[in-house]
Amino acid sequence: MSKESNLETNPPPEALAILERLRIRVDAIARDSSADPLLDGMPADIARHELPLTARRYYSTVLGMIRLGESADTVDLDLARRRAAQRAEEGMPLQLVLHNWQHATRVLWQACVDAAGTELAAGLGHLGHRLYAFQEVLLGAVTESYQARQTALRSEREGAGRLIAQSLLAGQDPTEEAAGLGLTIAPRYAILTLGLPPLPASADGHIAQEVSAGRRIRALSTVLAHHSLLFVLEADQGQVLLPAQATDSPDALTMRADQLLDALRAETRLEVHASLTDPAPHGLLPEQAHTGHRVLHLARLISPTSPRRVHRIEDVALAYQLAHPTPARPLLAARIAPLTERPDLLATLTVWFDQDLDRARTAQALNVHPNTVNNRLRRIERLLDADLTSFTTLTGLNAALTIRADEHAVRQA
Repeated sequence: MSKESNLETNPPPEALAILERLRIRVDAIARDSSADPLLDGMPADIARHELPLTARRYYSTVLGMIRLGESADTVDLDLARRRAAQRAEEGMPLQLVLHNWQHATRVLWQACVDAAGTELAAGLGHLGHRLYAFQEVLLGAVTESYQARQTALRSEREGAGRLIAQSLLAGQDPTEEAAGLGLTIAPRYAILTLGLPPLPASADGHIAQEVSAGRRIRALSTVLAHHSLLFVLEADQGQVLLPAQATDSPDALTMRADQLLDALRAETRLEVHASLTDPAPHGLLPEQAHTGHRVLHLARLISPTSPRRVHRIEDVALAYQLAHPTPARPLLAARIAPLTERPDLLATLTVWFDQDLDRARTAQALNVHPNTVNNRLRRIERLLDADLTSFTTLTGLNAALTIRADEHAVRQA
């Protein structure tokens, strides 16, 4: 913004005469500026005391600036900045904050017009120009201070929210701490565990990778904070606490989760998948958090191409049961041990199950002739001494493949 020239700031005699008439009316003008219908809902102490006092200081400052011929961008705007930060803390919308200052300027301008009459009308052009220049500087300072304080408050709330979320997920009771931070704790939460795609490799090294991770977390945090949710995030995963009632239906919770994923995708352009637990009281949240991670892990493992974005434990119930250590687990896994030395046969059996036992689709997925699939399946039957038309055999082999995939994923992790 360029500074005003001396020619622009030096007031003509008519303008000085108008200012002299206004000097003794500052208190009355300040009271007039407080009579704004848009401000009727404000607390009484602000409407009756703070606004008139601020308006009086504002009018004295701007009239003094014009009288002395000072440039608009040399005026001390500390009071306006402090008021803007205060309004941000109180939650007043920025639009209303700016309206308040603009309204005060309109009231002052009308007072200038009334004071000028016809004999001093020549001075109004100068006063209008100076008021416009000052308001431009003022609104810029107010907006900057409001947004800076709002950003700081959002950061403080997000940091406090992360601490509360971590406490809940660890099985602790943060009710007292939350009250001190102005956060409300719901009696029950459903846990939405987020699965994010890996960060793309960066040719610029480790620092660039960390910057990308930070940007991703900030984008996700913005959406979740907008929905007033407690959450814990990392670059590749996260857990969100959805306040829930015991009476909330699974379908209703899943719909809420889907809508949240839509918002995350719109903000980040990422394909986000998730698992969703049933609502639980605070004491059960650590167990539910573990369940959420396992369900998402298994869903991505056994149905990587599924169009479903929100997975529940009932979607992977068999795999979930098989993934838990029991005496039968190693026995089931051993069922396909003879295929360990034949990766082509193991891959064929895995894809055959993935393709719902359809040999033609299996051949297409493996990019081989259908006869090749038939020959491999016969060799598998001989090696395993199994009948691939038997329901019992198929159930056991599917369980063995699920266990093997889970163990492989755990080793990779």
